[in-house]
Formats: sequence, structure tokens, C-alpha cells
Amino acid sequence: DEVTETPKDGGDEVEVVEEPSGTLVVGITEASGNFNPLYYSSAYDGYVVDLVFEGLITRNFDGEFEGVLAESWEYSNDDKTITFKMRKDAKFSDGTPVTAHDVVFTYQVLADPSYTGRYGAAVKDMKGYKDYYEGNTQEFEGVVALDDYTVQFNFEEALRVNFSNCGYAVMPRHYYGADFSYGNTAGVEAITGEPMGSGPYVVDLFQEKEFVSLTRNENYAGEGYMIKDIILKFVDQTTDIIELTTGGVDLLYGVIEPDKIGQARNAGKQVNSYPR
Repeated sequence: DEVTETPKDGGDEVEVVEEPSGTLVVGITEASGNFNPLYYSSAYDGYVVDLVFEGLITRNFDGEFEGVLAESWEYSNDDKTITFKMRKDAKFSDGTPVTAHDVVFTYQVLADPSYTGRYGAAVKDMKGYKDYYEGNTQEFEGVVALDDYTVQFNFEEALRVNFSNCGYAVMPRHYYGADFSYGNTAGVEAITGEPMGSGPYVVDLFQEKEFVSLTRNENYAGEGYMIKDIILKFVDQTTDIIELTTGGVDLLYGVIEPDKIGQARNAGKQVNSYPR
């Protein structure tokens, strides 16, 4: 994203930093407006969540895990503990640093007995979950901040799924947790339409049954994502291919019917396919 140029007069090199630009219009079927990463249920809301939030890790296009908020990690000798060292430059969109305490908060919500979302399975194999969930203690041993940028996950058994369960979207404690206390996640659940994460985009506007508008997060510390604005435009499945071929949208994402793929190719559109 950075370009170095040499002045014509032979002086010192000048570093020119490329700025995000342009707008991408993506056709989607719907979005309910629940952009809370622990409570959303629609795949289209999930598109927004993925653009706004980051986890410690993610899978790349080859299906391999790589660090996002985590810069490194190590396993204990018995493989029941995974310790992550976090990047120190990551910030939420309001400029607040992302720390291990935000990771702990996120997983405390998932483990809380009042949590009503569908992602609670992520914490059920973690150490101390049963006692925490049943109210025997208010200290969750499963996820612990060793310092501001070191977070440790502790599991009851060495299971293959443990590592992926460390990758849920990290939520800012100061924003989502203002009214949070053990046994009361209502305040976390209530924040749906104005999400705050450390990902490349922020939600600019959600117009029900029309579109979701996102713009580049000025505090994003990662690389890439050089499109400035993304609009998720609601299109009908009976006319979405017309929207694409006539320029109403730039991209149709998801499962596309074979006959529409043929129409897109005939209109000179690029078709990308990925293995299941």
C-alpha cells in the first residue's frame, strides 16, 4: 500500500502512501440490522460483522490459520493451554487500543448464564466453564489476561477444535460492557445497529430493506482493504443478475444459480469459484 518515488531533481526519496478510494456495491438479499458478533443470526448480517470486527486469528484462502490481532501463539506441553501474544498497534474504531482484557470480556459474555446467542458452544470445553455457568464462581478460568497484550486460553481437554474457538470477534469492553455484570448480558445484546470493532470498516448507515453503507475505518491498523466505501445493496433474487449485468451492483456474493453464472459470463463479468 506504500509507494516510494524518487524526485526528478535527484533529491531524497519521498514516500507516498496510497489512500483508500472508490466504492464497491455488493448485491445481497437482506440484512436484519443485527451487527452484534455474539448475537447475529443471518449470513448477511455476518458479512457486516466480518468487515467491522477482528478476532485473534482467522483462516486464509488456503484454509490455514494466521494471526490477525494475535502476532504469535504457543501451546503448553499438554496442549490444553494456548497463549497468544497480541499486536500492540490494533485499535477499535474510536481509537481505543485493543487489549487482552477485551478478549476476556468477549468470552465472559459467551460463558455467562444469561447469554442467549447461538455461539455458546465456543466456551463449553474451556476450563471452569461449568462452575462459572452454574454460578459457583464469577471468575472464568477459561480465558485469562496475563497482561495487557497476552491472553491465555485454558481447556479441559486437548481437542482439535480448541484453536478455532479462540478466534471469535473481539468486542471492546468499554463500549459493549458498560452495563455488563455477571448474570446480566442484556446491555451487550442490546447494541445491534451501531457496532464497534477493530476491523477495516465501520457501519456508516443502515437503511432497513434498502442497504448497509460501510466506510473505511480510519483507525484500522491492518493491511489491505483499499476500497474506501462498501455498499451492501438489497436486491431481489429474481432480478439480481439484471442488477449485475446492467451495473446496478458490482458484485453478487454467495451461492449463485448456474443459469445466472452463464448470463454473467456472457455479459463479460468475472466469475470466481471456491472449493467447498
